[in-house]
Amino acid sequence: MTISNSINNPDYISKGQILVGRNGTRPIMLNWGSLNGQVLACDSTTSSGFKYMYGMTGYYLNTFNAKNTGNTIFFTTPSSGFRFFPTHIIMSVLFASSISAGASISIGTNGSSYNNILANTSFIGLTAANNYQVVQLSGVLNAIPVNTSGYLNVNTAAIGTSITMSCVIVGTWSQ
Repeated sequence: MTISNSINNPDYISKGQILVGRNGTRPIMLNWGSLNGQVLACDSTTSSGFKYMYGMTGYYLNTFNAKNTGNTIFFTTPSSGFRFFPTHIIMSVLFASSISAGASISIGTNGSSYNNILANTSFIGLTAANNYQVVQLSGVLNAIPVNTSGYLNVNTAAIGTSITMSCVIVGTWSQ
């Protein structure tokens, strides 16, 4: 991936945008705010922008308290265009105090159980700041359709004084 010299042109560097593209294709500006906080890298199939996205992207859940059970909205896919295909989950500890066992967490779009993306998974070893765990999703999975909300669900709370975590769901987009 390259970042073109267009970044020196004020017409291409509006506040809150990122520039993505690859050598040989026209880089395209993406409004950061309209992507629900996604981190994006993509590959283009056309010379005038992209028709299909094959790159990796992720939804980032800023922070959540793993001492509290319950669900919180994680992302909402855009209302038109592409479906999201999750491939990995990265769970990380930002801050922790006297945690003896990490939480059990699921992620999903399916009602109150929220477990059709990531089944309830023990993150028992995530007990200190800067610990993280990567879960590779496998088996028969379902793409997340347009205009669909996903939730992170703390099923079993972490044990200890306090813990603040974050989560990234990594995947790709396609029609």
